[in-house]
Amino acid sequence: MGAERGSAFLLKVGNGASPLVYATVAGLRTTQMSVNGEMVAITSKDSGGWRELLSGAGVRSV
Repeated sequence: MGAERGSAFLLKVGNGASPLVYATVAGLRTTQMSVNGEMVAITSKDSGGWRELLSGAGVRSV
């Protein structure tokens, strides 16, 4: 792979084939990264005053 200007961190995604081939989808100029996860709230009037969260689901962001 050739050099990529201005990128200290490269995000790559594999195609799942054999042999595995990666494609660069993003580049960052920092070496810090955080992964956030938020639960999906499904609270309604029928929740009896309690907060309800959808089991096994969430929103992830980087």
